[in-house]
Amino acid sequence: MKEFFRLLKLMIPQWPWLLLGVCCSAATLLANAALLSLAAWFLACMALAGISGVPFNYYLPSAGIRALAIVRTLGRYAERLFSHEATFRLLTALRVWFFRRLEPLAPAGLKGMHSGDVFSRIKSDIDNLDEFYLRFILPMISAFFVLAVVFVFVWRYSPLIALYMTLLWAAAGIALPLAFLRLGFPWGARQVASFAGMRTIAVDLIRGMEELIVFGRSRDLLVALERENKNQAAVQTRLSRLEALSEAGMVFCIGLSLWGVLMLAIPLVENGVLSGENLPMLTVLALLSFEGVQPLPSAFKAWGRIRASAGRLFSIIDQHPAVSEPGQNFPDPGDWGITFKHVYFTYPERERPVHEDLSFDVKSGEKLGIIGPTGSGKTSIIGLLMRFYECGAGDILLGRQPVAGYASEKLRSWIGVIAQDTYLFNASIRENLVLADPKVQDDALYAALETARLDAFVRSLPQKLETQVGQAGMKLSGGQARRLAIARTILKKAPVLILDEPTEGLDPETETALWKTLETVMAGKTVILITHREAGLAYMDRVVSIS
Repeated sequence: MKEFFRLLKLMIPQWPWLLLGVCCSAATLLANAALLSLAAWFLACMALAGISGVPFNYYLPSAGIRALAIVRTLGRYAERLFSHEATFRLLTALRVWFFRRLEPLAPAGLKGMHSGDVFSRIKSDIDNLDEFYLRFILPMISAFFVLAVVFVFVWRYSPLIALYMTLLWAAAGIALPLAFLRLGFPWGARQVASFAGMRTIAVDLIRGMEELIVFGRSRDLLVALERENKNQAAVQTRLSRLEALSEAGMVFCIGLSLWGVLMLAIPLVENGVLSGENLPMLTVLALLSFEGVQPLPSAFKAWGRIRASAGRLFSIIDQHPAVSEPGQNFPDPGDWGITFKHVYFTYPERERPVHEDLSFDVKSGEKLGIIGPTGSGKTSIIGLLMRFYECGAGDILLGRQPVAGYASEKLRSWIGVIAQDTYLFNASIRENLVLADPKVQDDALYAALETARLDAFVRSLPQKLETQVGQAGMKLSGGQARRLAIARTILKKAPVLILDEPTEGLDPETETALWKTLETVMAGKTVILITHREAGLAYMDRVVSIS
């Protein structure tokens, strides 16, 4: 039940909308039951009045029927409106909540996870949680309220009939759902895991398509995808069978309610305990009371998926961040010098250290080149400086103060990074640029593009800044994508600049042109160039080697 109470706590900020949805749902169910029960009573009264010749005032009940019909119609519309509004607000809040807790874990806490699995948790698992309110909480609370009202109403006519109906409600709304919950929970969990597996395979298939075709291994992933699809079909078949059995059990209980109420009520009418016109009313009410019970087996079945999805989300956010925030922040540094002093570092879950007694310094405004072979730990310097990881021993200073004394968000705002694999979002040029400064104006955007020597290209496009760059910038050439990343870094106005193999994979002509652009960008900044090649070292003031 731990997941249940944690999910309830997440729903509390949206309680006004959630409560409105519950009230409208309960009002609609009651209006429907009252409408048809009153109609049955009204017809019986009219028939008995016709037989006996006794006058009967039909104006009041007919007005009540019309009023209940209007309430039922308006209530159904309001219930859909408020419950779906509540669900959409809840989904929005859940995604923001999850991402805010996911961000401090990146990249160290997510290093062992597949990107497709992370995406599945952000999208599908959170989508499954919308059922917690819509298909679990809403029908359960509505059913409890409606059945309580019906029980009190029937008790006034016959306590025995009220108890008999309660017994059937418990069988159909509690015993039956709990039985199928026990049977369906492992299959619901398997369904969630299977969907996540299919998405992971699909992501690998799409992102690695070129390599898979070159090495002739695309069929392997297609076979795995087909196998997972068959597994998903088997799970859905089993769940559908359980649902069919559940519905059959519900219909059986409804039938028992009809016959049972008739068997109990007819002797009461014969003995004069119950008036004749109340017999059809109670019979119809017994049938209609199950409208509130019918969603309960599906609600309990949905709990299997909800619980599995909640568990997958909580398993991520319950992790402790790789770095802890300082209790008291240092003031902004007076200069932008960087010092690594006797630093030792080992990646989590690895035994071999990446750095042992690493020491170097960069004066404020100086440009330092760091070279070394692949695997020597050059890139980990970025992660340590930006506090994605904590060093095991030693000190890392920025402006003569340990970086651990700065808030991570503030520290990262002072550092710009241009890397060979800088990510461009599947959005417009403008949207990719304003990540650095959401309030920036077009003049500043074009000024940054001009410094990056990309403004002429952007101005020549039909949609200019609104041009879509495609997934990971696929609609741009390698040089254009790199220049767009440079323009974004310029807009950040960071005093510290880290270049991680910024021209890797570019042809010599594009590489030479890009370094001339970077020369302008580096002016006045503290720069660290990380590379295993000679290109760009001529622009550095000093070069150190690590191994």
